[in-house]
Amino acid sequence: MSLNDPEPSPKANDERAVWELVIADMQTRDQVGALKYGMRLTAHNGRDALTDAYQEALDLAVYLRQEIQERRIITVTVEEITQRICDPGAFLQRGNNYDEPIISWGARAVMALLEERGLHVIQ
Repeated sequence: MSLNDPEPSPKANDERAVWELVIADMQTRDQVGALKYGMRLTAHNGRDALTDAYQEALDLAVYLRQEIQERRIITVTVEEITQRICDPGAFLQRGNNYDEPIISWGARAVMALLEERGLHVIQ
């Protein structure tokens, strides 16, 4: 799936409306700004709002891309995992380390499969 593919239509659920969350966040940001600058944001305050907004948009794009990268979902089917673990040839190629528990070998096989798909596995 590409980042340019269209997203599916949203599904109804019991979650709080995002608009409510955004409005609450905006009210909090207004209070934070008032505390930080000693006043609320007003027009004609000596700053260039367009430049401020553009710089914030650039930061936003970078933060969004960072989160997309960090949330990449690697698709691995149960069948692929089963094939990897149950492959007799791969099992026999594990070397002479017969003291290694079979579950440990299986976990390493799954981690190798995930790494092949681009997921960096932390051990």
